[in-house]
Amino acid sequence: MVVLGFDGADPNLLSKWAGEGKLPNLARLAKTGTFRPLGTTNPPESPVAWASFATGLNPGGTGIFDFLKRDPATYLPELALVSREKPKFLFGLIPIKPPKVTNERGGVPFYKAVADAGYKTTVIRMPLEFPPTPLPGGKLWSGLSVPDVRGTWGTFFYFGSDLTQWDVGDTEFGG
Repeated sequence: MVVLGFDGADPNLLSKWAGEGKLPNLARLAKTGTFRPLGTTNPPESPVAWASFATGLNPGGTGIFDFLKRDPATYLPELALVSREKPKFLFGLIPIKPPKVTNERGGVPFYKAVADAGYKTTVIRMPLEFPPTPLPGGKLWSGLSVPDVRGTWGTFFYFGSDLTQWDVGDTEFGG
C-alpha cells in the first residue's frame, strides 16, 4: 500500500489538472491505483487532520486541536505538537542533561499497527511524528513537528526575482 498525502491540496483541482494532462504522473498513479478525496477534521487545520489520519481518532482522542496550546500557568501560547524539556547545565555553561522532546499526539498510528503485524513499513515525512514512533523492521522519517535549534519548526525559504524589501529577511517565528 502506498499513501500519498498532499497537505492543503484541493482534490477537485488535482482531478481537473490531471484530466487536462497537467499532472501526468498523478493521473497515471490514479489510473493504476485509487484517487479519493479525504474528509477533514474540525477544526480543519493541518496538525489536527494529520493526527486523525494517522490514528483514526478525532481531535479529542489525539489531543491535537491546533498548532498552538496555552500554558496553563501563564496563559501564553506555545507550540502544541511536542513538549520540550529544556537541557540542564552545570554552572549555566556545561550541558549535563540533553533536552527531551515528547510527542503530544495520542493514539497509535496505523503504520505502527502494520509494522507490529510484521509487514515492512516505510513512512516518509509524516507530520506529528517526532520523536519517531519505533517501527519494528521499519523506517520512519519525521515531518512537521521536528523542532530546530531555535525551538521552532524551522524557517521557510522563498526564492524569487521579484522580492520587495518586505519579503527579504529571516522569519522570526519559522515557517
